[in-house]
Amino acid sequence: MTADDENPFLAPQANILPQMQPPSVAEGAWRDGPYLIVHRSFRDYPQRCIVCNASTQTTRSRVSVKWIRAPIVLIVVGLAISPPLALIIWMALPTAIVWPRVCDEHLRREAWGRRIPWLLGLLGILAFVASMAIVVSADDAAGMVDLAFPIGVIMAIGGVILFWIAIAYGIVRPRMLTAAKIDKEFVWIDKASPEYLNQLSELDAP
Repeated sequence: MTADDENPFLAPQANILPQMQPPSVAEGAWRDGPYLIVHRSFRDYPQRCIVCNASTQTTRSRVSVKWIRAPIVLIVVGLAISPPLALIIWMALPTAIVWPRVCDEHLRREAWGRRIPWLLGLLGILAFVASMAIVVSADDAAGMVDLAFPIGVIMAIGGVILFWIAIAYGIVRPRMLTAAKIDKEFVWIDKASPEYLNQLSELDAP
């Protein structure tokens, strides 16, 4: 026992703890085979592209990932029967928002992948509307009715087909990231670069 311990009038000494360090990547993200497991609120991704592992200084990107639990063949059958119904089912699939860092190249590719279905759908709608306009505005006196009707029908069918293709491509198009599983707390991200995953600790699934 020291003299300080024996002195009852000595003010208690505060225990000085080391400054807390920010959590490392491994404390909020894990590697589970080919999957990256992250908490839904996780933000501390490394300064590397999650897709190609290239060094990047971009800010975190908002990425929506879906968990496709049904076999892809069922989605294809749904598209063949009714693309709008398949779209409703697709929108109802479990979805999570993650915030990884992505390089400019992969951000551009993903942006174009999202634009193509919208462009195809817009072309389909315009073709359908134009077909109606051609039929309605045909001048019987000029002998255009007989010609306008088949043209209008062809354009209308083409517009519907384009719209269906837009829905189908929007569902089955290649995506930058997908989810192998989603629960209330964690997301199992698929398609992360193997080199990127090697930065993380191999831990049991949470």
